[in-house]
Amino acid sequence: MAIVNGDPVEAEHVLVRQPSQAGTEPISFVAQTNKTVSVVFPDATRFSVPPSIMVQVLGGAGSLVGWKALVTARTATGFTVRIDLAASTTVDFNFMWQAVEEN
Repeated sequence: MAIVNGDPVEAEHVLVRQPSQAGTEPISFVAQTNKTVSVVFPDATRFSVPPSIMVQVLGGAGSLVGWKALVTARTATGFTVRIDLAASTTVDFNFMWQAVEEN
């Protein structure tokens, strides 16, 4: 069914593009089980409120078994994430993040 100009549309059927940003950050563990990283958004004026943050660890050389990521602080200009590994290890890898403002 097509929607024509003037037809009523229910709110749950309307998609609104929210401000968002994404990036990839390098991280190195040297005989560690956890590390905290601060990220500043590339466009520090994009968000009017602290956005929701999603983090995903990308593959790297070494053991990434049992990793966890926890965003410990967030503002409209950036966030801090703590990444935990299951065992102390030395490894270099990247993590990807995406930030989306909610209304």
